[in-house]
Amino acid sequence: MGNSCSCTHTTVTQIHFLQGDGSPLPEGVCKDQMELEVKAENCNEAEEVTGNYEKWNILTGEVKALLDICPRESRMEELLNQVNETFRTDDSLVMASNYHSIIEELQLTGELWDDPEFLPKPSSLTYEDVPPEGIKWIRTLELHENAFFMTDGVSKSDIIQGELGDCWFWASVATIANCKRLIEWVIPSGQYITGKYPYYGIFRFRFWQFGKWVEILVDDYLPTRNGRLIYARSEAENEFWPSLFEKAFAKLHGSYKAIEGGYTLDALTDLTGGVGEIYRFSEFADRYEELYNHLSAASRKNALMACGTGKVRHVVLNQFQPR
Repeated sequence: MGNSCSCTHTTVTQIHFLQGDGSPLPEGVCKDQMELEVKAENCNEAEEVTGNYEKWNILTGEVKALLDICPRESRMEELLNQVNETFRTDDSLVMASNYHSIIEELQLTGELWDDPEFLPKPSSLTYEDVPPEGIKWIRTLELHENAFFMTDGVSKSDIIQGELGDCWFWASVATIANCKRLIEWVIPSGQYITGKYPYYGIFRFRFWQFGKWVEILVDDYLPTRNGRLIYARSEAENEFWPSLFEKAFAKLHGSYKAIEGGYTLDALTDLTGGVGEIYRFSEFADRYEELYNHLSAASRKNALMACGTGKVRHVVLNQFQPR
């Protein structure tokens, strides 16, 4: 998963760093970008143990990355030193929705919520009001009688990408999946489908937009073909948080089609409010230690990191062994 949407990619082409609180860069700090090139060989394991640096999981394809870097001035360390290490997860920064007032109304009527802003119709799927063939919108409880919003927390292994080319978004979700504070912020707790609480078919998620957290509400209608979800789904057939989270992100951008193709860094910013930095692998060679040093510095600063990928055009057998 990364900034491109082909699921057959096998070469890391970018590293995305994300750190901070969503505020502008300090005066005088430039966003230098170090460009890198990675050449890869296919293998069954996509991991390298890099000395004292933690195990690095490349995530995408059956790839063993062999990193080569050439020198270039970068102020990544200076940038990370000047950016706040905490992300903005403060209720005062949330552009509030009418979630609670809608719940109160539904408690009186006993009805399931229908989202008037993102209707189950073709325009929510594509830019044009032309229905894709065989698509039917179905509520979660019609898809599975024992449906759950979340069965056992959020894990990157839950996610199965569907027909939509939004791997850039899911790479970002996988990146923050182990950060409990961030996940519980963008996917607020207390949301259920079946269980001891009444079900109203309404869900809420948060995204960082234009200097504010916005809360996006969605109902539980999901697009299907022949009774099966066409877009993202969970590994567990009765768990629906990935499908509903993706729907909220699509609503934020206007349609599912609008989130097809994008950059992991943009999605990381939407999910954290952090300041981002991209290191591209396109022009550099022979200085892999410099990359390792930058990765180590970013790791020490608790930066989130994700990789974008591209297809292998040539293979160079080498060894990544930082000193």
